[in-house]
Amino acid sequence: MFGFTPHSAGKSMKNYVVYYSSMMATVYDNETGEPVKATLADILSRIQHFASLFVALSTMFSISLPFDFAPFATRLDAHSIDHGLMDIIHPAHLMNNFIAALLVSVSLSFSTLGASLLFNFSTGIMTRKVVHNPMFASKTPGEFWGRRWNNLVHSVLKTGIYKPTRRIIASPNVAVVATFLASGLIHEYVWAILFYVHEHQKDPATGVCSTCFEPKYGKNLFFFSWNGVVIALESVVGGWWLFQWMKHNLPGPVVTALVVMTALPFGHLFTGDWIAGGYFTHFQLGFPIVVKLR
Repeated sequence: MFGFTPHSAGKSMKNYVVYYSSMMATVYDNETGEPVKATLADILSRIQHFASLFVALSTMFSISLPFDFAPFATRLDAHSIDHGLMDIIHPAHLMNNFIAALLVSVSLSFSTLGASLLFNFSTGIMTRKVVHNPMFASKTPGEFWGRRWNNLVHSVLKTGIYKPTRRIIASPNVAVVATFLASGLIHEYVWAILFYVHEHQKDPATGVCSTCFEPKYGKNLFFFSWNGVVIALESVVGGWWLFQWMKHNLPGPVVTALVVMTALPFGHLFTGDWIAGGYFTHFQLGFPIVVKLR
């Protein structure tokens, strides 16, 4: 909207309605500008991928559930805001953050692929894949956040925040930081809805829900702002000889690990509430879980 609707989506009223009414991003033909039809091969491939994600999540939940999704012992809980420097670089903290981020990534991929399949079946229109293996295939922070982590939110923020900001301010780095600030604020809003405490949940005498999780706000804003600064720095120093040498000479998994490490120390600010708030505990109810008999 406001001059930033993709060309294909604005080509006709039908395309416009499809684009803005679909939960998933529609794929358009580059030549005709019309929505691409989802073929039987496309749908079968997606069903296969959906099944593999189901198995992966079932396995991950079976392994991590007995440890409350944080297998490694740390001094502080992940949702705490009291972490010091030594806490955020401790190997146990980093491993727990990696596991939590992987659970978020795979569950997001599973959920959005399921929604895409429903749209593909009901409309016959192809949609874009939302998650592209960010935890094991990213080569730069920009690639991690811009093309792999969550392309659905990325496209919304690019159209709604980045491009309008670039129109006002020429600096791409300012636009990037503004976009991540907006992402942080959006996540703070989502948290307010996700962990909303209803009146009937509160004790009439105290006005407090003793069994409800109430997050501390501001953590998402800091986390996404941090990553916005990282990407802005990438545009400044990414071309330096050292980083180019690392990109082209280090093994791919090592490069990806270094990229993930730019966010991992602060990852608990984003994923800690998912664990403490019971998101994964409720999500895993739909999966077969292997448990140890006592």
